[in-house]
Amino acid sequence: GLIALAAIGFIGANVLIIAALRRTSVGQIEPLRYTSVLWSLMFDAALWGFVPDAAGWAGIALILTAGLLQFRASKEPPR
Repeated sequence: GLIALAAIGFIGANVLIIAALRRTSVGQIEPLRYTSVLWSLMFDAALWGFVPDAAGWAGIALILTAGLLQFRASKEPPR
């Protein structure tokens, strides 16, 4: 049941990404894919009770910071 639910979520996410790519540029969509890190953390905690250690949180912070910086850079007008 969980595998079927995960497959449905994965298919739905890909359909929404394709729809978003048809409406805007890749530069604005790509940083939002980093939100998968947050979703996986929530599902890990909810389903299996797994919470990352300090090194894990540091890596997650780096990944999310890079995504936010990339998102911010895509909104700036070209020089």
